[in-house]
Amino acid sequence: MASILKNDTIQNSSGSNIINESTGTVTIAASGNTVTIPSGATLTADTLLVNGSSVKGRVFPTVSSISPTTASASVQTSIAITGSGFIATPIVEAISSTGAINSADTVTYNSSSSLTCNFTLIAGSYYIRVENNTGFAGRSSTTLLTVS
Repeated sequence: MASILKNDTIQNSSGSNIINESTGTVTIAASGNTVTIPSGATLTADTLLVNGSSVKGRVFPTVSSISPTTASASVQTSIAITGSGFIATPIVEAISSTGAINSADTVTYNSSSSLTCNFTLIAGSYYIRVENNTGFAGRSSTTLLTVS
């Protein structure tokens, strides 16, 4: 059985706010302290403030699903891609099961979880790969698009 603890504010033993929901802040440690993330644990944040400098996290896009999942060969088809971690102006490719790489004809960034692309492909099965303008990329774990 999983437990959930919900609080608006959590304070340390000195009375300082560690988590403050109303301001959207989480303080991990006081200045000069070391924060250790145990092996197997993760710390997820888009940006961290380290020694007064903002440090961007690495955002790898993920491809969860597409729609439609079938297309006709040599006909331009609009494909909606759902996932996470998308950044404006990504490169999107359809990679055939034979390894051939095909760039999207057009890419429209809708949100960090949605892209719309047009592809004109020959018959085959395709993985979908998204590369952010940061150079970080993610590919579907299985072929998602069948073209016949």
